[in-house]
Amino acid sequence: MLVSYQERIIEDVDGDKVKYRMKEYLEFDEEASFPLTLDDEVTIVNVAYH
Repeated sequence: MLVSYQERIIEDVDGDKVKYRMKEYLEFDEEASFPLTLDDEVTIVNVAYH
């Protein structure tokens, strides 16, 4: 299981407008993922959206 953390980095503030960019960090939770490990291979299917 991965735990997701998000951060907004403010680049500019102009009156009531804010320009920012998002950063996302993923951290492997070993306890919640048991018995899976970081060494296991995972296949992710790329499903097209219509």
